[in-house]
Amino acid sequence: MLNKLRVSRPQWQIIRLGLSVGLILAVLYLVQAGLTLIAVLLVLASKWQIIRGGPRLWIHNFWDNIVDIIFVLSIIALLEVYSGTNISLLQLGIVGLYLAWQILIKPHAGILGHSIQALLTMALAISVIFLMKSVLGIAGMIMLAWIVAAAAADHFLITVTDDTSLRKLLSFIWALIVAQAVWLLGHWLVFYPFWGGRVLFPQAMLVIVAMGYIFGIIYFDHHQKRLSRKRLYSYLSLMAVIILVLITGSEWVSRV
Repeated sequence: MLNKLRVSRPQWQIIRLGLSVGLILAVLYLVQAGLTLIAVLLVLASKWQIIRGGPRLWIHNFWDNIVDIIFVLSIIALLEVYSGTNISLLQLGIVGLYLAWQILIKPHAGILGHSIQALLTMALAISVIFLMKSVLGIAGMIMLAWIVAAAAADHFLITVTDDTSLRKLLSFIWALIVAQAVWLLGHWLVFYPFWGGRVLFPQAMLVIVAMGYIFGIIYFDHHQKRLSRKRLYSYLSLMAVIILVLITGSEWVSRV
C-alpha cells in the first residue's frame, strides 16, 4: 500500500510546480483585491516548516529561510507597487520571476546557487525599499536594508566559511555599509525608467549590488588563498569605475 502511495521525483516536481503556481496566483488576486496583508499572511503560512522541531529551533529555522522569505515578500511588494485596475503584463512578469525563483534558483545549493540567491534577493529587496520610500521613510529604509544585507551576506558566507563568529561579523559589517549607502542615496533618488517609464530601476540598487558582487569575489578569492595584491586592486578599481559611471552619468534630484 505504501509503495502505491509513494510519489516519484518527477511527480513531486509537478506537484511542487502546481502548488507554487497556485500560491502566486492567489497572492496576485489578493493584491489586486486590496488584500495585501492577507497575501503576506498566506505566504508566511506556506513556510510552516519553520515551526518544525519546537520553539527552541524556531529562530534558527526562520533565519535559515530568511532569504527566501525576503524574496517572496519583495515579490508581493512589487505586485502592490505595480497594481492597477486590471492585471498587467508587468505583474505577470513578476509572477514569472517568482516561479523562476521557486523552480530554477531556490533549489540550487553550493557557492554558485547561494551567490545568485543572495544577489537577486538583495537586488529585488533594495529596489522595493527605494520604490516605497514615501511609505517607509528614511529610517524604515535603513532598518530594512540592514536586515536584507545581513541576511544576504550570511546566505553567501555560509557556503564559504564554517566560522560562525566570522560569518556574523562580516555580515554585520556589510549590513552597516549598505545601511550607510541607503542613508546617503536615499536623499537623492535616481531611477532608470524602462518600458515607457512603467518600470523603474533605482540607481542605488545597482550601486549596492555592484559593491556586494565585488566584495563577495574578493572574500571568496581570499578564502581560496588566491587573492593577490594585483587582483585586489583590479577588483576595487572595477568597483570604483562602475559606481562612478552610475553616479556621474545621472541627473541627481534631491528629495530631502
